[in-house]
Amino acid sequence: MRVLAGNCRSGNCPTAYELADGKLGIQGYTVETEGLPAGESMVSVPPDLILELADRLRAEATP
Repeated sequence: MRVLAGNCRSGNCPTAYELADGKLGIQGYTVETEGLPAGESMVSVPPDLILELADRLRAEATP
């Protein structure tokens, strides 16, 4: 796993990762909700994390 966004030193805060298969993993606090398919979870993260992630992905995709 490679950290793409988030500034967490302890591992206990919202963070975005690049997984070994190239997909994204998002660490956040679980949101209790009904109606999600079996095996899926929803997490809560601050909007700034998503903006930071988008900036990082754009920067890495630019030749």
